[in-house]
Amino acid sequence: MFTKAFGSQTLAVTAQGNPAWIAHSITWAAGIVARHPVWTNAVFATVQLAVGLGIAWRPTTKWALAASIGWALAVW
Repeated sequence: MFTKAFGSQTLAVTAQGNPAWIAHSITWAAGIVARHPVWTNAVFATVQLAVGLGIAWRPTTKWALAASIGWALAVW
Protein backbone atom coordinates (compact mmCIF):
# COMPACT_ATOMS: atom_id res chain seq x y z
CA MET A 1 0.00 0.00 0.00
CA PHE A 2 2.97 2.32 0.28
CA THR A 3 3.66 2.39 -3.47
CA LYS A 4 2.33 4.60 -6.27
CA ALA A 5 0.83 1.50 -7.88
CA PHE A 6 -1.73 1.19 -5.08
CA GLY A 7 -3.38 4.46 -6.05
CA SER A 8 -3.16 4.09 -9.81
CA GLN A 9 -3.68 0.34 -10.24
CA THR A 10 -5.85 -0.62 -7.27
CA LEU A 11 -7.93 2.40 -6.26
CA ALA A 12 -8.41 4.04 -9.66
CA VAL A 13 -9.71 0.82 -11.22
CA THR A 14 -12.63 0.76 -8.77
CA ALA A 15 -14.10 3.86 -10.43
CA GLN A 16 -15.15 1.82 -13.46
CA GLY A 17 -18.86 1.08 -13.63
CA ASN A 18 -19.85 3.66 -11.00
CA PRO A 19 -22.00 6.73 -11.60
CA ALA A 20 -19.98 9.72 -12.80
CA TRP A 21 -20.06 11.63 -9.51
CA ILE A 22 -18.80 8.60 -7.57
CA ALA A 23 -16.21 7.71 -10.23
CA HIS A 24 -14.89 11.29 -10.13
CA SER A 25 -14.39 11.21 -6.36
CA ILE A 26 -12.67 7.81 -6.56
CA THR A 27 -10.38 9.01 -9.34
CA TRP A 28 -9.59 12.18 -7.39
CA ALA A 29 -8.71 10.23 -4.22
CA ALA A 30 -6.69 7.67 -6.19
CA GLY A 31 -4.69 10.49 -7.76
CA ILE A 32 -3.80 11.91 -4.36
CA VAL A 33 -2.77 8.48 -3.06
CA ALA A 34 -0.72 7.81 -6.22
CA ARG A 35 1.16 11.13 -5.85
CA HIS A 36 1.75 10.85 -2.09
CA PRO A 37 1.55 7.15 -1.16
CA VAL A 38 3.64 7.18 2.00
CA TRP A 39 2.06 10.31 3.45
CA THR A 40 -1.55 9.27 2.75
CA ASN A 41 -1.10 5.73 4.02
CA ALA A 42 0.64 6.99 7.15
CA VAL A 43 -2.29 9.34 7.83
CA PHE A 44 -4.82 6.55 7.27
CA ALA A 45 -2.90 4.19 9.55
CA THR A 46 -2.57 6.84 12.27
CA VAL A 47 -6.28 7.64 12.23
CA GLN A 48 -7.21 3.97 12.37
CA LEU A 49 -4.77 3.33 15.22
CA ALA A 50 -6.13 6.32 17.14
CA VAL A 51 -9.72 5.11 16.70
CA GLY A 52 -8.75 1.60 17.80
CA LEU A 53 -6.93 2.83 20.88
CA GLY A 54 -9.83 5.15 21.67
CA ILE A 55 -12.26 2.24 21.55
CA ALA A 56 -9.97 0.16 23.79
CA TRP A 57 -9.56 2.93 26.40
CA ARG A 58 -12.78 3.03 28.40
CA PRO A 59 -13.06 6.83 29.00
CA THR A 60 -13.01 7.54 25.25
CA THR A 61 -14.99 4.60 23.92
CA LYS A 62 -18.13 6.56 22.99
CA TRP A 63 -16.17 9.30 21.23
CA ALA A 64 -14.03 6.77 19.38
CA LEU A 65 -17.08 4.81 18.24
CA ALA A 66 -18.60 8.04 16.91
CA ALA A 67 -15.31 8.83 15.18
CA SER A 68 -15.23 5.34 13.67
CA ILE A 69 -18.64 5.91 12.10
CA GLY A 70 -17.47 9.20 10.61
CA TRP A 71 -14.25 7.60 9.41
CA ALA A 72 -16.13 4.72 7.80
CA LEU A 73 -18.45 7.11 5.97
CA ALA A 74 -15.54 9.20 4.76
CA VAL A 75 -13.48 6.24 3.57
CA TRP A 76 -16.23 4.12 2.06
